[in-house]
Amino acid sequence: RPIIETTYSKIAAEIGQSVMLTCRVIGLPKPNIIWKYNEQVIACNEIINDMCLLHFSKIAANDFGTYRCVAENLLGQEEWSYTIVSRGKPETP
Repeated sequence: RPIIETTYSKIAAEIGQSVMLTCRVIGLPKPNIIWKYNEQVIACNEIINDMCLLHFSKIAANDFGTYRCVAENLLGQEEWSYTIVSRGKPETP
């Protein structure tokens, strides 16, 4: 079963800022990795070693939200959620 190794789940960004989400996955057999946003599949912009990168060169208002990194192989599936929030926006309780 794949294992996702990460240290964060929330990123604060300003509109126009460059943002990169990284999803490091280990597992045998080698897992397939995709990103999902609003249930739409997004391919990795780049894969380096075991990391699937999703890069926003200039983040827009409609890019804020929760992205899921999904890793799957014959032994199972693992996922991790990353949330991009607007910097300075107050948190809702």
